[in-house]
Amino acid sequence: MSPVECDNAGRLDGLIRSDGRRVVVLDDDPTGTQTVSGLDVLLVPDPDRLDAFFRSSAPALYVLTNTRAMPRATAVAHLRSVAAAVDAAAKRAGERWAAVLRGDSTLRGHVFAEADALGAQTAVLLFVPAFPEGGRITIGGAQLVEIDGERRNAADTEFAADTEFGYTSRDLVSWVAETGSGRSAVMVPLAELRDRGSAVIVAAIKGARVGTVVIPEVESVADLRCIAIGLLEAEAGGRSVVIRSASSFAAIRAGSGPRQVDRIPVLSPRRVLIACGSYTSASTEQLATLESRGLR
Repeated sequence: MSPVECDNAGRLDGLIRSDGRRVVVLDDDPTGTQTVSGLDVLLVPDPDRLDAFFRSSAPALYVLTNTRAMPRATAVAHLRSVAAAVDAAAKRAGERWAAVLRGDSTLRGHVFAEADALGAQTAVLLFVPAFPEGGRITIGGAQLVEIDGERRNAADTEFAADTEFGYTSRDLVSWVAETGSGRSAVMVPLAELRDRGSAVIVAAIKGARVGTVVIPEVESVADLRCIAIGLLEAEAGGRSVVIRSASSFAAIRAGSGPRQVDRIPVLSPRRVLIACGSYTSASTEQLATLESRGLR
């Protein structure tokens, strides 16, 4: 399938329908819904609400695990508990479901511990950290982050200096080995994806040994659609795949997308409470911008 055909939403929608599984995005941080709209988000895996989802016609559901804020052992135990609750609800409804582990586009989080908790050691791990809408792309074997209009290697950003999830590797194959206890990874070059389309993803997933991490290069949302088509085709062929991705791919696999919000009206004399839980310099700059526009 050519890249042009990959960008045909109808083809992807058809594969999602024929797959038949309900998608549950297990989100390790509250920012995972940046590129999605029209889907429910559960802050806790309440059985009644999970049952309601599986009774509904909604194609997907987001469940906030918030595991990025937890120590590794706690995160793994909590993720397994959430997955078990979802699985129990699916069985009560006689439905099948597919998990997507939504994580950070700057490579932070319990990436491999969580993937292993969902069976990555006996499957292929498809890792898609690109978030094109936010200026985070995967190209040249590396994860790049756009800052002030300049693309920088993620290893050169403040995110790589994170006290819990820091790293030094400048390419993703090395990063997988560094943070994944020496496991192996293969890249799918962007040129091949653009040239061969979804077929290159199918080949990469089917050809990967169990336990391997497959990382496609991505520069656009159209690239992500190609990857989603290849994933579904490989799974239809019998390959077991665990998915870990940033918000863009999670939304695409969930069959949804963003809705642009240009302005949020605030009617006087109401007040606005802005809660910021991030300690990055970008968040500090955003808060300063709000203050400069009159919000105290």
